[in-house]
Amino acid sequence: MFKGLFGTKRTDDAPLSDEQFWVWFATESKRLRVISGPKLVDTLCCMMQRVDEGLWAFVNEPSDNDREFIVSADGHRERAPAVRRIVDAAPDVEGWDIIAFKPRFAEPLTFIEFEGQRVEANDIRLLYYPGEGSVDIAVFLRDAKAPGSYKAAEGVLRMLDSALGEADMIERVGKVMFHPLEQAPAGAYPWEDAARVFDAAWASKNPHASE
Repeated sequence: MFKGLFGTKRTDDAPLSDEQFWVWFATESKRLRVISGPKLVDTLCCMMQRVDEGLWAFVNEPSDNDREFIVSADGHRERAPAVRRIVDAAPDVEGWDIIAFKPRFAEPLTFIEFEGQRVEANDIRLLYYPGEGSVDIAVFLRDAKAPGSYKAAEGVLRMLDSALGEADMIERVGKVMFHPLEQAPAGAYPWEDAARVFDAAWASKNPHASE
């Protein structure tokens, strides 16, 4: 499977334990560190899905700094325990920073184009409500009932992922409900306040929760 890349050919897709995956990764880490992002993502995803089919990988491009290897549940709540389990089992690997879940973007997306639908920040207003062990989100979206609006809604979820981070999206966010923008009440928040107001809503709901 990886002939030429790692010097040995893997011809099976037998399951791997967490430990076996990390032994492989640590052994190959120096060669992996200089591979370009897309090719490396394919390699890591292929190997990780022998540990658990729900795991995905994201990496940054090679540089003089440590590379980030992000283990992701791809937005699926039921996969979160597997992400935490495999990252908790990770050894210290020189030149690598191994991270559970996609973090918040330093600068969250302000627009997205998804399957032909473009959503911009001024198309969105938000409200947060206490849920059962979570914070529910009401999204007021321009043209929420137009044909193809489900694609715009998927785009908004990806924007929320960038603003709140994957861990909060799958472990702290409950329901995400979509409504037409014209139904947004006067107190609805603009997109640029998405993370700040969410954090305040979570802190209010869980005043003693550790950050």
